[in-house]
Amino acid sequence: MKEKTERRDSLPFVVRKRRDQVWDVFEDRVVEEKPVKIFVNNEEMGRVVCSPWSLEEMAAGYLCAEGVLDSFADLEELTITEDGSAAYAKVPGFPGGAAGRKAMQETIEKKLSKVNESPLTISVETVFHLADQLENGSDLFKNTGGVHGAALAQNGEILQFMVDIGRHNALDKLTGWCCLNRIPMEDKAVVFSGRVPSEIIYKVAKMECPLIIARSAPTSLALELADKLGITVIAFARDRIFNLYTHPERILDAPK
Repeated sequence: MKEKTERRDSLPFVVRKRRDQVWDVFEDRVVEEKPVKIFVNNEEMGRVVCSPWSLEEMAAGYLCAEGVLDSFADLEELTITEDGSAAYAKVPGFPGGAAGRKAMQETIEKKLSKVNESPLTISVETVFHLADQLENGSDLFKNTGGVHGAALAQNGEILQFMVDIGRHNALDKLTGWCCLNRIPMEDKAVVFSGRVPSEIIYKVAKMECPLIIARSAPTSLALELADKLGITVIAFARDRIFNLYTHPERILDAPK
C-alpha cells in the first residue's frame, strides 16, 4: 500500500541542525504546500491549502464535503489548471448564492442521516491489521514527517490511501476518489493517522462512513457527536492495542 503521488511530493532544503555543541549542515526533504482555489460554474466556492497532488480528488471531495455534490452524477466536468492553482467544476442545476447555500445544507443533512443505517461490522483482528497497514503505508511521512494519512478500507484491506499536509484534506481526497470512481462509502471504514476532534467526526459522517480507526486521541465533543451520529470510534490503534469508545456493536465480540 503506497500513497498516490503523481506530482512532486517534497522539495530539497538545506538544514542546519544543532546537536549539543556541534552544528551539522545537510540537505533534507520538506513536504510541498500550495493554495488551490475551487470554482463551481465559474463562481469561487473556496480556497484550500493542500499538498499539490491528487487535486481532482481534492476538489471533488471538497465539493462533496461542502454539500455542493451529492453524487458523481451531479458533476459534469472537473478540470485542474496546468499550474495546479485552481479547480473548475461544472455542476448543472447548482443555483449558487443564497439558494446554493440552502441546497448545500440540505445535502449535508441528508448525508448525516444515513450513517446510522450502516450494517458494517468488523473483527478485532481486522482492526489490528488495518492499523498496521496505515503504519507502514506512507514513505512520504517517513521521509518528511509532514503529512497526515487517511485510508479507506473494506473487508480488512485498504482500497485507497491518501496523504496531505492537512488531515481534513486527506479525508477530502478519499471522498473525491470515491466520488470520481462511483464507490459507495457507507459499508467501509476510515483509517486515520491523526487526532480525532469533532470536525473530523463531522467530516467522516458526511462521507457516510460508519467507523473510524485512528492512531491518536479523540476529544469529548468528537465522541458526543459520534455517539449521536452513529459512528464507531476506535482510537490509540497501534501495537495491537486500541480503545473502543462509541457504538461497540460494530466490533465483533466487543463488550456492549
